Amino acid sequence: MRLAAIDRGHDLPGRSTLRALRVLGRTEVPDAAKVQIYRHRYFGTPFSDLLQDLMRGPSAWSVGERELFAAFTSARNRCEFSRTCHQAVAESFQDQELVIRALERPAESGQPIEVVVVLDFLAKLADAPDELTRADVERVRAAGVTEAALTEAVRISVACHAANRIMDAMGGVPPAGRDLTRIRWFLRRRGYATPASVKHLSGAG
Repeated sequence: MRLAAIDRGHDLPGRSTLRALRVLGRTEVPDAAKVQIYRHRYFGTPFSDLLQDLMRGPSAWSVGERELFAAFTSARNRCEFSRTCHQAVAESFQDQELVIRALERPAESGQPIEVVVVLDFLAKLADAPDELTRADVERVRAAGVTEAALTEAVRISVACHAANRIMDAMGGVPPAGRDLTRIRWFLRRRGYATPASVKHLSGAG
């Protein structure tokens, strides 16, 4: 159920920021940004800070690999909004066909073995989490993935599980065409942080 407040319930700094984003991007603001800005101190900014750290902070994984993990988790959850956005960013870092194959058939994707085993782990985490065992962890580690690197991938996946459910619950519409191009440009260059005009001027919580 889409809440009207997500479209029309922002305070003045939030409305001004959304208006500016529409003008600068020459397109409608994606639904995820509307959720992020609405009552941002309650949810949007803390969650965005977490995402920014996971997706753009220091990591054993490249930005493209992290975006692939996010797209893969979103695909397993059938969240088309998130899958579309993360896939577009992942494809800006590596060949589109490699990304598509990784989302559908990791073992035949041509990705590094470290990425393949982590994707297999994330698939089980999404589909049958109660069946994960120490043996699954050992398989990943045997491929050369450190415990810290696996933990990072799992944290990305868990954050996406939450985001996927939020976007599906509000009926997030997958972007296409110029809208998707703008989102890819924005996420590649600025990441997931709350806009400064909202973070520092809006008291909505």
